[in-house]
Amino acid sequence: MTMVSTIFAAYLLLQLGLFTWSFSICGPASFRLWFLRIMFAGIAYDNLMLVLGPTCIGRNWYLLASYPRYVLHAAILPFITLFVLSVMQVTGVGLGDKPPFILFCLVFTCIALVYGMWHEVLRLELAPEDTLDHPRLARTSKTPPLATIATNFLILPLAVMIWHQSGRWLLFAGSLFIFLVNSVSAEKNWGYIARNGAEVIFMCSLLITESFLVSTRLGST
Repeated sequence: MTMVSTIFAAYLLLQLGLFTWSFSICGPASFRLWFLRIMFAGIAYDNLMLVLGPTCIGRNWYLLASYPRYVLHAAILPFITLFVLSVMQVTGVGLGDKPPFILFCLVFTCIALVYGMWHEVLRLELAPEDTLDHPRLARTSKTPPLATIATNFLILPLAVMIWHQSGRWLLFAGSLFIFLVNSVSAEKNWGYIARNGAEVIFMCSLLITESFLVSTRLGST
């Protein structure tokens, strides 16, 4: 196993650990928690395919198994906006209850979903790529994932509002961290390694935020 494969294996174990931890959160599972579990599973699959790259890239099944990486990414990530909207509503951020803003978030999510499926799925072409002695199948298109970038831009100020209202800053810290990592690593050959690591940190911040919301709700009953 190459050094890069070992890094992705560590990411995979961390994602599985977070997925398992999500079931230890007391109380009825909200849609936010189920969304996070689906997200953990999707990104764990992404890291699994990257771990298998050096040994399986030449096999026919590996090409077919690599496509779901991008389908899951395009289908799941746009809904982070609705996750953050729900957190705003639970923490008492006034904007989160205003119908025009709710409509905006729904429309934004739909546009991000449609664009992501068009750009990352319907136009998807994969080709072998070797970075730092780690072979993998990567997109041939060099166009950045604009839907993901736009979502990052949107949730940053919303996370600030949540921090101001609830005193919980982890959602903002995680959002800022993944935004900075994605920006700095965009044109680097090691960027995909850093971005997958930032996803682990970001999702950890989402799960801790959800755990706080559940504990607060249980404490008030």
